[in-house]
Order: sequence, then structure tokens, then C-alpha cells
Amino acid sequence: APAKFSGDVWYVPVSALETALEQLAQELARRTPLLLDPLPEHPAETYFLYKQATIVDAKKLVVQVRSGALSLAAAREQLRSQLVRALRWGHALVVRMGDTAADFSTSYCDDDTFPLSLFDAAESPAGTELCVGGEGFGRLLRPEDVAQSHGRLSVPSTFRVVVTSTFDADRYSAVLSDALPLSLLQPMLIKANEAPLGEALGAPRSQQLQGDRTSLFLQS
Repeated sequence: APAKFSGDVWYVPVSALETALEQLAQELARRTPLLLDPLPEHPAETYFLYKQATIVDAKKLVVQVRSGALSLAAAREQLRSQLVRALRWGHALVVRMGDTAADFSTSYCDDDTFPLSLFDAAESPAGTELCVGGEGFGRLLRPEDVAQSHGRLSVPSTFRVVVTSTFDADRYSAVLSDALPLSLLQPMLIKANEAPLGEALGAPRSQQLQGDRTSLFLQS
């Protein structure tokens, strides 16, 4: 059996990202993955482009709110809309922080739009049924969200929350401690693989890319 990841920060090669995420999902102490993605190519962000995912661009949100282009209420409604989409289709909800510390702890989160409990994997609504006006995550539903399903939303068990950040292992805590409930997250530093895919396969890059893109990405 492959060695298990452990420690305050997990050091995860790109090719083992899926394995690490699966290990975390199966652990008794449920935590939300915080993928520290400082490599220039940002492979963790790229990984979710090939998955069933709804991407929350938190950096863009910060810029829009600070510039006045978006009110805080409008930002929360935008987040709510993305969350409902992820809940409906069982997507990974990927909160892409980039190099910012978007303040979810005290600004962007609200029980009626984008609850802070989203970051608590033990409170995940995956595999449950939500009702308009109901408790917990039901509070963020609006009648128009579930008009076709009798006021209810069955959340597929594949729904999950992931946070990505481009900060390194030695900086993330100081920068993000006021922005996210870090005690609920499991940091994973994404590292480059030992050998590039081209060297490992001895094939020209044009040929490598003819295969399944997700598989190739995970091997690269």
C-alpha cells in the first residue's frame, strides 16, 4: 500500500493529488482540502479544470468589491448562485484564492447565501436533501432555485469543497488565518513530480497530448 500523507502540511506531488484528496475524504477527522499551489503552472487549479467543478474566483471578487464594481450584497448573491449550481450538480466547489486573502471568515460568508460552515467538511450537505426555508443549507435556497423540484434539492454525494491558494507552506498561515477557518482545513503543498512526463515516456510532447488530458495531467 502507498505511504499515507500526514503532518500539519501534506507534501503532495502533482501525480499524487487525487490519491491525497481520496485519503482526506476517507479520514475520520473530516477536513476541507487547502491546496497550496505556488508552482508557476498552478497544477492544482489546472486539475479542477478537467473535473466536474464550479470555480469561485475569490481574487476577482475581492477586486470587484474593493473597486466598488460590486456591492458586498451582490458579491454574496453571486457566491450563492455558484454554490447552488455546485449543490445541484454535485460539483466540487473550488474556492480559488490566488494570491489574495479574501475574507470569508467575516465578510463574504452569510448563513443565507454562502455559509461559513461550507468549510467544515463534517457539516457537508453532500448526499442530503435540502428544502427551501429549511435549516442549515436550506436557508440559502430560493423558490426559483427549486421550482421544478417541489421546493427540494437533492445534493449528490459527489459535492465537496476545495480551497486553492498560490501561497507557499511557510506563508499561508500568516496570510490566511483571518480569512478562512484554518482549523477546519488540511493544507497540502503541491510539489513538482520527480521527472517530467516527456522524460518518463520518452515521447514527443505532441504525441503525449493525444491521450486523455486528465490522465496525462496527473502523470505530468
